[in-house]
Amino acid sequence: MMKSEVIWDQKYRPTKLDKCILPFRIKHIFKTYLEKGVIEDNLILSGPPGLGKTTIAKAMMEELDAEYIFVNASLHGNIDTLRDLVQGFVTKVSLDGGRKYVIFDEAEKMTSATQDAMKAFIEENSKMTGFIFTCNIKSMITGPLLSRLNLIDFTVNPKERAILMKSFYKRILEILDTEEIPYIEKDIVDFMASNKNSLDFRKFIGQIQMASKFGEINAESLKNQTQQHLEELMPMLKEKDFNSTRKWLTEHPELGAQDLYREFYDLAYAFLKPQSIPQLVLTLGKYQYQNAFVMDQEINTAAFLVEVMVDCEFL
Repeated sequence: MMKSEVIWDQKYRPTKLDKCILPFRIKHIFKTYLEKGVIEDNLILSGPPGLGKTTIAKAMMEELDAEYIFVNASLHGNIDTLRDLVQGFVTKVSLDGGRKYVIFDEAEKMTSATQDAMKAFIEENSKMTGFIFTCNIKSMITGPLLSRLNLIDFTVNPKERAILMKSFYKRILEILDTEEIPYIEKDIVDFMASNKNSLDFRKFIGQIQMASKFGEINAESLKNQTQQHLEELMPMLKEKDFNSTRKWLTEHPELGAQDLYREFYDLAYAFLKPQSIPQLVLTLGKYQYQNAFVMDQEINTAAFLVEVMVDCEFL
């Protein structure tokens, strides 16, 4: 069992702008809003997962002491939500007379019909209510809705990436010191360097927390979690136990789809018969490509695991 059962990503989520790890250009935009005391624009925060889009949206609400509701579009992205939950909120008079806000998280998972309805809804209610959308894939937001929002692009350039990685490294050490977990700094640096193409801070924190159950955070504990993932999963696939496989998938949010695909590719020889490796590679290629376009990545990953379960022979 981990030293702390609380998910660190939630426990240490910043609630102040100054504590958010963001490129200067993005932080400056939100600092300007904070100085004005209001976000007068309707925004869409777009970029890869784990970069702090949802965190900064919520932190700004705390800083502004604003009344707001948070809608996870992956769970509530249909017309009924728009009419019942959101409309009820925006038509209610604010307790302090100030501007209220609606945050739509993972907006690309809204249906096209909902996005089209939101276009008119924003126009009708923007006088007293601000709308903030977050999305990982901007191309999945309909043009009419996108045209009514100010885009803040969280995609970072190489210079920004280097600065953010240094800041995030310091944050990781602060968390480990607070949790009183021993660590070897060089091994954490090497681990982050080996994942330098990813800036999913949420995933990094999850991986570090997973490694903490081995005691000290070092090269071995960071390496062990990769092997452990497949050691847990492979018996379920071999037995064609879909229910356990699906449960395992939901219990490992720190493991992104692309990471799982890479683990299968790197470690397949330890679990699969040699004649199944070519089929696995073809399956990996198909689902890795699809992953960039699907509405729900968890469903796509579950489908990948089912195909491996059916088509591959296990040792």
